[in-house]
Amino acid sequence: QREDGYRASMTRAGLEDHIRIHHLRHDKLGWIEKVIREAKSRGVEAFVFATNTLATVGLTTIFRNGWQVPQDFAMGCFDSNETFDIYKTAVAYVRQPIERFGTEALDLLIKAIEQKDGPAADCTRIVLTPEIVECGMPEVSRKETKESV
Repeated sequence: QREDGYRASMTRAGLEDHIRIHHLRHDKLGWIEKVIREAKSRGVEAFVFATNTLATVGLTTIFRNGWQVPQDFAMGCFDSNETFDIYKTAVAYVRQPIERFGTEALDLLIKAIEQKDGPAADCTRIVLTPEIVECGMPEVSRKETKESV
């Protein structure tokens, strides 16, 4: 779904000719270096990384080559990442409601167990709305600040 959303957004923006998707296996992360260097030579302005591992390796590669985010490349990914704090950089990310994922999954499991002797449970679809954090500089909420003082 992440790939579909990326394609749809690029198409809505009239940028469908600029869509480039690289499927990188986690045991072949060295390819990111080649992908990013090639992208820089083509004038690419931004990267969207589909996983935290890819975002970490991508950000590290960008900085290792002397480039910066967001000065040289804008960057988007899913969920915050400790790497953003280490590099003190601004990365836009989709904050997924992870706790709600767990709560909803557990509720569905409990209902399925309770109905194990009854009729087959209907397929349930739950849509949880993520939040987009633009240029997510390292966050410290007021609550966390008060508790740590």
